[in-house]
Amino acid sequence: MNATIKQNKSDHKNAAESIVVGEEEKILFDTQGFFILKDVLSNHEINLIKGVFSELENNDYEDKWKISEKGMGTKSKSGNALRLNGWPRLTEELDFLIAHPRIQIYLDEFMHKPYLVNTWYINKSQGKGDIGWHSGLPSSGHYNYRGKSYSNMINTIWALDENNIKTGCPIVLPGSHKRVFDYSNNYQGLAMPGSIPVNLNPGDVLLFSEATLHGGLAMMSEGQRRNIYINHIDHKQMLPLDDGNLHHYSLPESVRNRFPGNKQRLFEWMKTIKAEE
Repeated sequence: MNATIKQNKSDHKNAAESIVVGEEEKILFDTQGFFILKDVLSNHEINLIKGVFSELENNDYEDKWKISEKGMGTKSKSGNALRLNGWPRLTEELDFLIAHPRIQIYLDEFMHKPYLVNTWYINKSQGKGDIGWHSGLPSSGHYNYRGKSYSNMINTIWALDENNIKTGCPIVLPGSHKRVFDYSNNYQGLAMPGSIPVNLNPGDVLLFSEATLHGGLAMMSEGQRRNIYINHIDHKQMLPLDDGNLHHYSLPESVRNRFPGNKQRLFEWMKTIKAEE
């Protein structure tokens, strides 16, 4: 079965009113642990987002509020990749991406009570190596309850550029969210039996259970490959969190107050954490 879900483009209001979770998506999430949503972002939105991150990449961040030295800073470089963590702290121009109507409906379907837990951005250039196989949850974190499939953590990868084998696209092992033993360190890249590359066009979003084994290929082409990552966790999975990066996960009250009331439920857990400005 094709793991790509195609829906007509529409403005956010109409999208929120018209989108329903279909049988195909339920099957894909239950059996494969992921699916692709096409054309979530318009060309105008893609260009806007690229422009915002281009400016943010050129800034330096003191990170005086950083909780632990073992955690990542706001801006980090690793080889030929630049990463920005906790980007809602840095700009309000991208607030429309949080609880986006094309995404939130699936979070509400496949999680009991979804919370926003992590946001980051990666810009890869030629020479950046691959990302090994990993998962954010054990297979027990993806389960069935009363005839429905649930995950305690759902991640989303938003493509701003072409994601393919040459540009270092994500790779997944379909069905590995139901694995019975750990084989994540036994293979590299597409040598993993049954693994597939996930090709994304700009504007597409890969939605997957964090129990699904996934990774990324090396960037072999010229230019840039930029993606946004927005991760969500179920309220039952909240503790423990890595306090080394808690300053990225928990947004300060001034940031949370930018969002309308219907999005505030994503931030409930943050009210108990002191997040510095």
